[in-house]
Amino acid sequence: MKLKIIMLFQILMSVSLAVSGGEGPDIEAGFAADMPKGWTLEGFKITASEEVGTKVSPVSQHRFVAEVAPTEDLFIAVATLHGKKILKQVYEKGTEAEVHGIGVAVFYAGKWETHYEIEKSPFSEGGKSATSFDANQVVVGSSDYRALVASAKEDMNKLQMQSEKLSAEIQQKTAEFQAESNEAQAQINQSSELVAGLQQETNKKRQDDYKIYNQKVQEINNKYAGESSVKRTASVEEYKSKKQAIDTQYAADIKLIRSERTGVAKWRQTERKRAQSEYNATLVDARKKKLDASSLAALKNSATVKVRAEYDAIDAQARAKTDDNRAREAKLTADYRAQVGALQSDSQAAKNSTSEGLTATRDAELEVEKKKYDEINAVSSAKLAETRNAHNALVQRFNERRRQLSSEIAAMRGNLDNNSRNVQAISEVLAFLESSSN
Repeated sequence: MKLKIIMLFQILMSVSLAVSGGEGPDIEAGFAADMPKGWTLEGFKITASEEVGTKVSPVSQHRFVAEVAPTEDLFIAVATLHGKKILKQVYEKGTEAEVHGIGVAVFYAGKWETHYEIEKSPFSEGGKSATSFDANQVVVGSSDYRALVASAKEDMNKLQMQSEKLSAEIQQKTAEFQAESNEAQAQINQSSELVAGLQQETNKKRQDDYKIYNQKVQEINNKYAGESSVKRTASVEEYKSKKQAIDTQYAADIKLIRSERTGVAKWRQTERKRAQSEYNATLVDARKKKLDASSLAALKNSATVKVRAEYDAIDAQARAKTDDNRAREAKLTADYRAQVGALQSDSQAAKNSTSEGLTATRDAELEVEKKKYDEINAVSSAKLAETRNAHNALVQRFNERRRQLSSEIAAMRGNLDNNSRNVQAISEVLAFLESSSN
């Protein structure tokens, strides 16, 4: 049975070679070419092979075990301490190790292409030559390494001592800050009470002063209101007296003119009656003479013409007298109105002058009282402002001092935190190195 399997494998290999037109894949050479830099192949053994492809696409798999050895000492970086990389040796030059894996070869484009599935390998440990790292390095176990660890421990002890000193200084500075804050707060509270008391006192004084000032204003206004009323009454009475005299004279003049106009009307009526009487007398006399009808008619006609002419002359004379009378009445009325208008203007001007004079005098007295009130308020306000400014200056000094102490404490705590982080970092690296060496 075993012989049959070997013969079958040989047949498949020959078919594969026939298809590819040449020799089969070189698994060892491909592996040697893919090895990481710094390693050399000491031995290579294929433990099993299998064809899994087709005639058209031949694929072969080969399990292998390779013996490899580094060409120089290999290291890995395990930590950084004080800016130096700490290297740990993982392989010594020439130390052999095994690589287990499967090589898969695929025939493509007239040649074999091989890739490898590594199951176990020293390559995975990532070791590199010392020259692959920067020059700032030490190797675990070397004198430089021991000196670095000793220096780190010494630095850590110094940092711990500094931290203890900083903690004590922070505690002292915090106590100083608290004591100053309590004292300053007590002063501020006392100053605040002083400002509040003075504010209350100032407000009360302002109210009292305003009452006094307002009373003075009322007295001044009342005094000048009384004076103004008296003078206004006198002015009104004077105006009424003068107006009454003008009205009386105007009424008398109007009465006279209108009585003249009535006389003209009576004169007209009398003259017309006279002319009518003369006309009637002429006709009566003609009838007494027993004139013939023709003569009587001529006489009557002549008398009628005469009486009508007299009527027209009487009426014209009456109209002339009436027109003159009406013109004199119109002029008298216009003069009356002008006199009344002038009287009103003079009276109003006198009122205005009196009012303006009283107002100016009153305003001057009010201004004096206002200045007194403002000066009193200015004194109390200045005192309150001075006290407030002193209080604000005290608060500002306290805030500045508090910021200064807070800044100092914050800086000290920052240094303490930085020291703690450095101690923690050094401690962790040293602990790691100690555990790695055990």
